[in-house]
Amino acid sequence: MTTTTTPNVTANPAEIIMAMSFELGVSQWKIAFSTGLGQPPRIRTIAARDLTALAREIA
Repeated sequence: MTTTTTPNVTANPAEIIMAMSFELGVSQWKIAFSTGLGQPPRIRTIAARDLTALAREIA
């Protein structure tokens, strides 16, 4: 299994950045959101392939 490293990006303080991570399973998906380094992630679990719930969580 190979791992992927996220690039180190420096942002302008006026920009809003949201980092998002997915764990995709057969029966459920986990989505984690964070607004920056040191911020605790917001983790949500939704039914797999439920694109309406996914869009709702991203919004």
